[in-house]
Amino acid sequence: MFGSSVGDTYVATLDASRGGRFFEYEAISNNSQLREELLGPVLFDLVESRAPLQEMSQALAECPMAKAFCRQLLLLGLLEYLLCLTDLATNSGNFGFYAKPDGSFTLRVIDFGCSERPSGMFCAVIPGSGGRRRSAPRHDDDPLRKFCLVDRSNNVCELRSAVHDIMTTELGGWPDAISSAAASARDTLARIATVSDSETESFLEQIDIAREDSEENYKRVMVWLAAVQP
Repeated sequence: MFGSSVGDTYVATLDASRGGRFFEYEAISNNSQLREELLGPVLFDLVESRAPLQEMSQALAECPMAKAFCRQLLLLGLLEYLLCLTDLATNSGNFGFYAKPDGSFTLRVIDFGCSERPSGMFCAVIPGSGGRRRSAPRHDDDPLRKFCLVDRSNNVCELRSAVHDIMTTELGGWPDAISSAAASARDTLARIATVSDSETESFLEQIDIAREDSEENYKRVMVWLAAVQP
């Protein structure tokens, strides 16, 4: 939605807790009981004590619920990279998890910023970002997020397996989804009478740039997956 100024753009969303319970990640990171519920007692103790990565990875493999939760954080990192988002994985108030009736949790994003370049953990993992490559955030203040988004990147084969799984399931239709989203945005813009021709042209150019950047980032991920031996 556009406000009185074309520069003021708003997105209408549903309540994050609609139909159940929603926890901002900040609430999870500050609640040891909730973290233990998500990870299971074994992995929780290992993460809290900052145990060796091999021990945590083994515990993760043996706990389906913890594995699913960490997968959601990894999905967040991929979305951050593919869409050139900022102020997301590093901001505990900008994302969280929706609690389903079966006790599982699903990622929900509340807010984010946009950039002209990829950001997040995958900039330090996936080659090909050229001069725009950035260092990944360390998340030293949060052992859970550090384990999911930093420590696991040190085990390239394990990370490759997890990323491949996400890219062929949740994000399996990414190119078509991005193309469809760009077309929808262009159609919506064409129906807004208050936007001038020059402003429309500028917005259309930005839509095309965002689509092209996302497609290029997707290609980088797929090239990296093909290059890393499973």
